[in-house]
Amino acid sequence: LGLFNLLPIGSLDGASVLPHLLPARVASAFVRFNQQYGSGVLLLLILSGYLLPTSPLALILGPPMAYLQALILGR
Repeated sequence: LGLFNLLPIGSLDGASVLPHLLPARVASAFVRFNQQYGSGVLLLLILSGYLLPTSPLALILGPPMAYLQALILGR
């Protein structure tokens, strides 16, 4: 859940963290785009998991989750 919340999309926390890591010009463009389309993109990502054979969220979050699991469990 923590990794999901760090996605820089819509109203998730990552959307407020990413602009601080980007150059000012890119950050302002990202903020404008995210304000206009962020919630729709987030909804589309969530719903696409039901419509497609492989969920885009699983493809995005799978590798970091596997890494953290291996790190925590010592594998």
